[in-house]
Amino acid sequence: AIIYFLVIRGSVMPSFKLTTNKIFNFLGSISYPLYLTHYSTFELLKKYHIDNIIVLVISSLIVSTIIYYVFDSYSKKRAVS
Repeated sequence: AIIYFLVIRGSVMPSFKLTTNKIFNFLGSISYPLYLTHYSTFELLKKYHIDNIIVLVISSLIVSTIIYYVFDSYSKKRAVS
């Protein structure tokens, strides 16, 4: 419902601070690596009996950030031929 009113009914989109925009852009950039790696990260940590949800989430974010900078950022910088 919120999305509907913002996109369809609202003519003014909310504006955020530059820092908030950078955080949202970063989270958007790592979202696909996060989708691909979160389950395996959770399973690996559970294998070592780590089941604290905060540790699981932070570890998953770290792994997806590493994957993003190793693979995705390189592929985005390549020239399209």
